Amino acid sequence: MSRIEISGGASKEALEYGNLDHLALTACADVTDPVDMTAEVADNTVLANILSNDGNTSDYDRSTDSLEAISDRITIIDTVADAILADTAAMLVLTESGGTLTTDGNEQSVYVNETPAAAFKPICVKIDCTAHTATESITIKLYYRIKSGGEYILQDTISYTLTTIVPALLSVDLEPNRYGVKVTMQKTAGTNRAYDWEACYEV
Repeated sequence: MSRIEISGGASKEALEYGNLDHLALTACADVTDPVDMTAEVADNTVLANILSNDGNTSDYDRSTDSLEAISDRITIIDTVADAILADTAAMLVLTESGGTLTTDGNEQSVYVNETPAAAFKPICVKIDCTAHTATESITIKLYYRIKSGGEYILQDTISYTLTTIVPALLSVDLEPNRYGVKVTMQKTAGTNRAYDWEACYEV
C-alpha cells in the first residue's frame, strides 16, 4: 500500500499505517524501561532524533529521558542552586557579636562559635581592660576544633598584666576555622570585674 486517503473510515487505517496511533491511543509494544520503541518509531527518523541523541530509540529510558524526568531534575538543580546562592550571598560578610563577662576566678568562655555552617574567618576578640590595676592579671586561652564533632584543642595561652596591656583595649587575633573556635578568660589575680568584649568575624 503506497498511499491511503485520509477520509471517512480510512482515516484510522491511515494513522495506523504510519504508527501515528501510538502518539496518543495505542501503547508501545515495549513498556519496560529502557523502552525499545523501534517498532513504533523507526531509527533515525525525525522523531527518533528528537527522542535520542543518536537516532536510536531502542534504549530510551523514560525515568531519565522523558520531559517530566528532565523537569524533575531541573527542579532539583534549581533547589540546590538556590541553596548555594543563599550560602554564597552570606559569605564574607563581616559580623560582630559582643557582651560583658564578669570574671569569677574560673576559666570562662568569652567568645564561642560552636558549629559554623562552613569555613569562616574569625578576625579578633577585643576586651576592655580599662579598669585593670597593677595588681591584676588575666589569662586568655584560644581553642580550635579541627574536625566535625571533635573536642576543642588548646592552641595558645596568654597571660596579661596591666604593664602588658598597652593600650587598655586588649586585642586577640584569631585564625580561619571550619569546625569551631573558643576564646576563654580567667582572672588569675586581683578583683573580679566586668569586662566588655567584642568579636569580629567573616562568614
